[in-house]
Amino acid sequence: MKILTEHFTILRYCGLWLPEGWTGSIKNIYHLFMLSMVFMYLSFSASCLMELILSLKNIEDAVNSGVMTFTFLLVCAKIINLIFKRRGIIKVCQYLEMDLCQPKNDKEEMIILESNLRARGILKIFGLIVLGAVGSITCGSIIENMSMRALAFNARLPYYNTGGFGFWITYFHQHIGHAYGGVIGCTADSLFYGTLIHICGQLKILKYRLSNYSDILKIAKKHNNLKINHDQDYEWKFIRDCVNHHLLIIKLSNVTNDIFSFVIFLQFSLTVMILTVTIQTMSKLSILSLKFLYTFLYFSCILGEIFFFCWYGNEVTLESLDIVKAISNGDWQSYTLNTQKCLVIFMARAFTPIVFTSGHVVTLTLVSFNSLLKMSYSAYNLLSQVA
Repeated sequence: MKILTEHFTILRYCGLWLPEGWTGSIKNIYHLFMLSMVFMYLSFSASCLMELILSLKNIEDAVNSGVMTFTFLLVCAKIINLIFKRRGIIKVCQYLEMDLCQPKNDKEEMIILESNLRARGILKIFGLIVLGAVGSITCGSIIENMSMRALAFNARLPYYNTGGFGFWITYFHQHIGHAYGGVIGCTADSLFYGTLIHICGQLKILKYRLSNYSDILKIAKKHNNLKINHDQDYEWKFIRDCVNHHLLIIKLSNVTNDIFSFVIFLQFSLTVMILTVTIQTMSKLSILSLKFLYTFLYFSCILGEIFFFCWYGNEVTLESLDIVKAISNGDWQSYTLNTQKCLVIFMARAFTPIVFTSGHVVTLTLVSFNSLLKMSYSAYNLLSQVA
């Protein structure tokens, strides 16, 4: 079973995912490609950060330029995270490809297929939102800035960049870096969403198995000629596999949380400021203006990014809590006494939900999303009163 193939294909074309099996000169060439792409984006982000630091005397300019600069720095963190957490990401895929996670019948095949379609769908949906934001900012810069020889983003560079060859080099460097950052940010986030979707799929498979033991036993008898005196052996193996499957899902969730928690923590930490300043900016613009359009699309990207984090994290938590219900709905009368004792212990463990956290501070739930919106609104009101 191939997991999140579209996501890894995009990362490979962007120079951040060396395909397994590549060795020798082709591997070295790919590493050079990766270094060039990373350097291109880091240099772009560093020039914007330097301008932000040197413009702190003017608070309004610093705040406005800081919104985009912090977004670029978030993408830098995601790039570094993808490079240094590569082994962990591979381990997540290996967990999902283990035999316990493989579908055993048509119903489970449908669950896996649904998970694949949802993971692919969120990549397309979020990708279109990001593409709209990046495209509108690029078009706006071409229309408004190019004729005035003004850069799309404020940047401090060690050479003359307000005219001539230096301007055009910087101008295209910024737009290439901006587009590259949009693709990486979208793909890295969708990789996390897709992993959570597949974890939900595994929890659904486990719930199906626990709730439909009698039907699964009948299918096993039909296909494997299972004899009556072997029922107890099959039952014990079935329960053991379910327990191991649950433990594997917990391990998978912990590894996934360790990989992405720091980046999500940064995202949550900066989102309140970004949303507040963006809303404040839109409130001063005409709805029919081009700047309002791309500011609104940028706002949608940031808001959608956090919402999907919380939505899918919340979905995993709810699915994990339903394991207890699935166990209680099982055919207890057909179980042996030892199996019933094992299931009671299983239920006690399943009462603890799987919870994803950002930096072990904020939990990925819809409650956290509502709290973040309230904080942003409060900050916006405070900023409006001060202004």
